[in-house]
Formats: sequence, C-alpha cells, structure tokens
Amino acid sequence: MKLCCVVLLLISVLVLSEGKTKAKNSFHKRQTSTGTCDPTEFQCSNSVCIQQEWLCDTDDDCGNGDDEVSCPTDCSGAHQFHCANGRCMTSEFICDGDNDCLDNSDEQNCDTYKCPEYETKCPGTNI
Repeated sequence: MKLCCVVLLLISVLVLSEGKTKAKNSFHKRQTSTGTCDPTEFQCSNSVCIQQEWLCDTDDDCGNGDDEVSCPTDCSGAHQFHCANGRCMTSEFICDGDNDCLDNSDEQNCDTYKCPEYETKCPGTNI
C-alpha cells in the first residue's frame, strides 16, 4: 500500500511539473513566417520567437538551445534564481506555491516578494 501511494505521489509531481513547463511554453512562443520577431521577442535560429524574459532562464524555450547560449553558468543571469541547495532555476517560478528548488528556498520570503507587472498575488496568501 505504501509503495502504491509513493508511486501515485511521484506521478502527480511529474504531471504537475510537466504542466507548469507546458503552460510557460504555450504562453508566448510562436513560429515566424516573416522571418522576424516583434521587438519584445527573441528570434531563435529555427525561426521560433520567444519572450525576451525567457533568455538565460535555464529552460530551452527555443527548442534548439539558442536562448541559453552565452548565459552565465553561475546562476547570476537576470532571469535565473539560485536555490539554497545550489540548483539554478528560472526566476519565473519564485513564490508560485511550488517547491521548484526541492529545498523550498524559492518559496521563502514570499511575503516581501514583488511580483512582475504581469502577475498578481492571490489575496491572503504568499502566492
């Protein structure tokens, strides 16, 4: 019975993590037919346009790694967050209610965290 619960828990975590990535990637990623992206976008060499905020965020948003080329490897990039355990992750997932760092350091001090202009905190929570 314990093994069954552990397996179900692991599957749930994997499904939720995958959904989070897909939600981000579907937010603003498009193929350009004109060969140019909007001024607020980054153009990948495979003609995919992504948000500028996704550059150097530790996720391969272009699908070919272009958006992670020449990025800081010490997790000091503008869109990177350095977890207490040394892991580097996208800063987009700070204070979102998920333990993305696996040590919960991305969910610390959320009461003082200022959301980006396109996000808002849920009333009565730190999320």
